[in-house]
Amino acid sequence: MTNVTQAPTSLIEALERFQDTVEGRQTVLQQFLRARVFVLLDRPWDGRSLPNSETRLLFVSDGENKEQAMLAVFTGRVQAETAMRDMGEFNQPVEVDAQWALLAVPPDTGVRINPNSEPAFRILPELTVELRRIAERSLAQRQGGAQGAASR
Repeated sequence: MTNVTQAPTSLIEALERFQDTVEGRQTVLQQFLRARVFVLLDRPWDGRSLPNSETRLLFVSDGENKEQAMLAVFTGRVQAETAMRDMGEFNQPVEVDAQWALLAVPPDTGVRINPNSEPAFRILPELTVELRRIAERSLAQRQGGAQGAASR
């Protein structure tokens, strides 16, 4: 009988089983792009309507590199609520598509998944730019498909 290892089916599972290899990083990034994650906002939002244009997302530093901004995303509400105790005005956890969160990441900014807790993962700014492009293409395809369906 062969021992077949099944691929992770969620972001949290990919993080928990993470091995620092090219394949391991690729698995986490693929699951991240498919995931629903929590972000911390500075004002309430229902996660469905358009947010107030003044709403800000929580960005943290990249560990010891205090100058490197990183978007903070969390794999669950518990992780987000635990972190928000120390984040001042960023006390509104909201569940969003990870791709939506990527659209809010400015150039030269990375992503920290579960900052200051485990399982954690960091995505460097150079790779975050590529992930944002994937998210933009995916959104454009969805919008194109929705417009085509509406015109029929």
